[in-house]
Order: sequence, then C-alpha cells, then structure tokens
Amino acid sequence: MLKQGYFNIKKIISMAISRKIDSEEELVRNLINKGGSVPNNNADNQKKLLQLRIEYQLISKIDNMLNSGMYPKMSRHAWIIFAIESYLEQELKKMESKQ
Repeated sequence: MLKQGYFNIKKIISMAISRKIDSEEELVRNLINKGGSVPNNNADNQKKLLQLRIEYQLISKIDNMLNSGMYPKMSRHAWIIFAIESYLEQELKKMESKQ
C-alpha cells in the first residue's frame, strides 16, 4: 500500500513537470503568435508628454493675457506652446546673428 502511494506521487510529479513544460511552450507559442509592431522611426511627428510645474501667479498672468483679448481665442496650453516656439525662434536668431 505504501509503495503504491509512492509510485502514484512520482507519476503525478512527472506529469506536473511535463505539463509545466507544455505550458511554457504554449506561452512561447502565444508570444510568437501575438506578434508585435515595427518601431516608429518618424520621431518628427511624435509628441512626448511633459509635465510642467508652474506657479499660480504665472498661470494667473497667462490667464489675464488670454482674457484681455490681445490674442485670438486659444487655450492656455496652446498659448504656452506658442510662447515656447516664439522664444525659441528669438534665441535661434540671436545665435545665428552671432555666427
């Protein structure tokens, strides 16, 4: 009776090992079949997220300018992008004039 139980446990253990191998093979097969995507090499059109921490006073100044009517109706985000682009253009012109 004891030997019978021992052999059953051994059989169960060997079955579990073979099943584990099958499941590993299945995982690999599933991963291969899932496929993937080609890396995007077009970095010019890609947008990256950037988190800004802006003091409340500066945000208030931006909002006051936007509400004053000096600029066409635009969001705060659009205005900040516009301001960054304008500043970069000015700085690039300064750099070019020095050369």
